[in-house]
Amino acid sequence: MLGKPFDVYKDLYLRHLAGAGVAAIRTELAGIAAPLEPGRPLVLLCFDRLDREGVWCHRTLFAAWWHEVTGQEVPEFGATYVDGPEPPLSLF
Repeated sequence: MLGKPFDVYKDLYLRHLAGAGVAAIRTELAGIAAPLEPGRPLVLLCFDRLDREGVWCHRTLFAAWWHEVTGQEVPEFGATYVDGPEPPLSLF
């Protein structure tokens, strides 16, 4: 799906998520979270820079789809558009 226009990518990706289904995705996420101490939240990350206007990633599409089909919000942390010089990159 990479390299496709956004509308095509979005359609294919959302069909892929719907095909997998909520139950299978919950099971996979629970398996990933299992080694964490109880009550710690699972965080879905990607390396796309979302601090620029009009930028998107598959994680934001997943979050919107998940909220629509389950009602459970997947919040964004720190993804805000900054109009001006880009700050230096930092992981911490």
